[in-house]
Amino acid sequence: TSLKLQHEVVELWEALRKYREKVQISKKDYAKEELLQSFRARDSTRYLVALQLANDAEVEPEDIPCVYSLHRLSQTFQVPDIDVNVLSVKAQLCFVLDYTSSMKTQVAQAKTSVARMIEAVRNVYIPLLPNASVDLEMTAIAYNDWDEGTARLGRPVVAAFGGKEIKRAHDGSLT
Repeated sequence: TSLKLQHEVVELWEALRKYREKVQISKKDYAKEELLQSFRARDSTRYLVALQLANDAEVEPEDIPCVYSLHRLSQTFQVPDIDVNVLSVKAQLCFVLDYTSSMKTQVAQAKTSVARMIEAVRNVYIPLLPNASVDLEMTAIAYNDWDEGTARLGRPVVAAFGGKEIKRAHDGSLT
């Protein structure tokens, strides 16, 4: 629960403050070391506290371990020559979702939004390609906490669904 998490964060924050005072290192150096250790330990609560420490100590972004990184590829933004006789246009969508138990409402909202997007794509009309329909490929990347609850439920920390098409319904145990 969020109250339990808040309590854990406060306790961890206080323990880290006392330790830093004891070993007498700079707040910035301590924050950088704590970021690395919590990241390597895959301790999400400790990493959250370390991120706050890093923010307070004004740690440079390049010194913060990267959990996820998105890159823009130059070929993604090249406009191809248009063939007006094309019958199908390929579109690819990737959704990244937090599927921890606290996000049930947001996951339900995302399902509704995706259904609306699919319907909109089915009905899309492209004036430059009047005979074309859209071939939609979808993928979903879901991530969860690095904790014992996730392991006990047999859930993966990161899971990928789809590619070309999703052939089965979403597993309700993941929401």
